[in-house]
Amino acid sequence: MGRTKRAISDVYGELKETAKEVGLIINVDKTKAMVQNREQLGKGGTLTVEDHKIEVVRIFKYLGTVINDSNDETEEIRARILAANKAYYSMQTLFRSKQIHRNNKIRLHKTLIKPILCYGSVTWTLTQTAEQMLNTFERKLL
Repeated sequence: MGRTKRAISDVYGELKETAKEVGLIINVDKTKAMVQNREQLGKGGTLTVEDHKIEVVRIFKYLGTVINDSNDETEEIRARILAANKAYYSMQTLFRSKQIHRNNKIRLHKTLIKPILCYGSVTWTLTQTAEQMLNTFERKLL
């Protein structure tokens, strides 16, 4: 990632040299580039770096987190809400059971559903819309 295509080229060169020092080879076919800036210059296409064509993408998933070129977290928050909703509905019989005490249901919620919802939330910059989406989902579950 970089703010300009020139910065991406520099980072790629440094990465290639560092990888070479430890005996690794970069697979150019799997390598993607993303330009993050306010002017939206990186709208796709290809980037030529050292005779290699690297695809420039606007969005990709890295370690389970959706990253996009505009650095907008609402898409990631929607994906987290969807994943937590799936987890909730997979355990819906437990949550609706009258044989399980309310404290145990709350414990299940805190240990199984909330971590799915909050994964990666440390890096989020919450807007009012995103905060409202999270609060609405939380109220719905409880």
